[in-house]
Amino acid sequence: FLLEGIGEDDILESIKGDIDDFESELILSDMQTVENRLERLAGNKKRGTKTDPVELKLLEKLQQTLENESALRNLQIDSQETKMIRSFGLLSQKPLMVILNRSEDQDAELFNNAALTVLENANRKLVVVDARLDAEIATLEEEDRVMFLEEMGIDRPAADIVMQTGYALLGLISFFTVGDDEVRAWSIPSGTPAVEAAGTIHSDLQRGFIRAEVVSSEDLLREGSLSGCRDKGLLRLEGKTYVVQDGDVMHVRFAV
Repeated sequence: FLLEGIGEDDILESIKGDIDDFESELILSDMQTVENRLERLAGNKKRGTKTDPVELKLLEKLQQTLENESALRNLQIDSQETKMIRSFGLLSQKPLMVILNRSEDQDAELFNNAALTVLENANRKLVVVDARLDAEIATLEEEDRVMFLEEMGIDRPAADIVMQTGYALLGLISFFTVGDDEVRAWSIPSGTPAVEAAGTIHSDLQRGFIRAEVVSSEDLLREGSLSGCRDKGLLRLEGKTYVVQDGDVMHVRFAV
């Protein structure tokens, strides 16, 4: 959504209308999908083919939600139901991120606070960016970029905020592994225990998991090395059930 040339008094109403129209299209598409599946089940029943009562009940629940003009992401469903509808391709069930590109003369903090109040909810996140400014930041060398961000009072580039918001909506976090010549990031669902996280690196690590050496990436960057973190007691040993945190650096000890 481009906001340039629009008065702030009219912006939120205009954007809300656009988002509502977009949501309506998703809901209509999902309604057609659900109705088609219900018709198929009804046809199977007429032909004497056994139908799944659990699927029928779920489809009826989805249909009622959509008829109330509510996106399916607002419907509470259990893990079994989530697994069942994964193949349905329902669009309004997906989390939604709205990116607003404000103009330079719009007060970032005031606009952001107002927009969040009107447009954001648990399953719909909003990010306000100044794309023109972010494009300028991207052209700078690393040292100049850090100085420029400090001068402008910006914590991090908008691109970083967009990516982190997307991860949060999807329920994902990242942990890192550090080698002599590379650092790698691994994406896992939030709440993943260490033994399962190890399996994202290699199945052998999960199968033969013994312990994990863990340190936060902030501590590692500050100290400069794993040995420095170890000397200061920042590197700790964790077992299989340890819940990996966003930004953890993990070295897995295993035997197969």
